[in-house]
Amino acid sequence: MQNIKRMILLSLLLSLFLCACSSSSPDSRDMILTELAGEDPAPVGKEGETGQVKPDEPQVNPVIPAKVVIHVCGAVNRQGVYTLDEGCRVFEAVEAAGGFSADADEDYINQAQVLADGVRLRIPTREETAAMAAETTAQGVDPAAGISGGMETGGAAGGEGKVNINTADAETLCRLNGVGPSTAAKIIAYREANGRFRAIEDIMQISGIKEKLFAKIRDDISV
Repeated sequence: MQNIKRMILLSLLLSLFLCACSSSSPDSRDMILTELAGEDPAPVGKEGETGQVKPDEPQVNPVIPAKVVIHVCGAVNRQGVYTLDEGCRVFEAVEAAGGFSADADEDYINQAQVLADGVRLRIPTREETAAMAAETTAQGVDPAAGISGGMETGGAAGGEGKVNINTADAETLCRLNGVGPSTAAKIIAYREANGRFRAIEDIMQISGIKEKLFAKIRDDISV
């Protein structure tokens, strides 16, 4: 009698279990059967489907290059102020200004030179460079020794031929050995902010002009 009651109870429990399984979704039944079998359920993806869960991909912020502002003038087709990518070179600034004009002395400058922010880049004409060469020759300097890298030229040596760093413009400063447009612009900016140089040694206050460069130009400058 006891066995009959136990069998009836088991039959009722089995009926309740089957009713619950029939009313649930297929995914739920699979999870119930998986749990009964002692296995871990498969992970559920973002769309509710089973499968491998992928971690969120990190967002990569685009790299925006820094900018520099360059004043391009002289023998170019469109003189003006241009905003270029940091690390730009002379030839890129010239291209931004519409290229060289017909009378530009393209070989005088170092077109590969990197330009700093705030530089005034002046492209000379062939007539201007010829006049500078004639002046250098008249002062007793070999013009063949003047050009270094197509941009930086040796300064006039001795006496009245020295470059006055208090009054020289950017083009004249660039005639000093080792001084390019960027350094010339810094010299002029320093003068405008601090007044006249009191001694030639004061030029070493300029960023980029240290003892090595000063030794090259000390005999070619005056105040």
